[in-house]
Amino acid sequence: DYQTPGRYEVMYRIYDGSLNQAKEILVIIVDDLRPPTISANPMNVMQFQHFDPLEGVEATDQEGSVTIHISPSMIDTSIPGTYILVYTAIDERGNYTMIERQITVVKMEENNTLQSFIPVMVLSMIGIASLYLAYRKMS
Repeated sequence: DYQTPGRYEVMYRIYDGSLNQAKEILVIIVDDLRPPTISANPMNVMQFQHFDPLEGVEATDQEGSVTIHISPSMIDTSIPGTYILVYTAIDERGNYTMIERQITVVKMEENNTLQSFIPVMVLSMIGIASLYLAYRKMS
């Protein structure tokens, strides 16, 4: 099977009219020289959002499993900007394919309204009231 990597032996026997015979073994090695395929589209991530670098990445090999290595393995999504990740797909035979993927961390819009500060104000008032009550008890 030329589609399955491996070592195969084919034995040939030849006879002549006097019933003399000879045999020879031919060793055939079928090797996997086809690299795996890998694909990944550019991706946008919101600032501070969790980012899984394998999301949207597909890697396949015709002969077996594929291992994916990513460099750098993580990016800091707290810093807006454009990052390039290098993906390397390696098959069981050591064939590999590399691609680059652009990841854009989009800055989160700041929406500072009075309502966004209500929890801080409530906690501050509780803290001040607790301090006042503690002061009054000590006096």
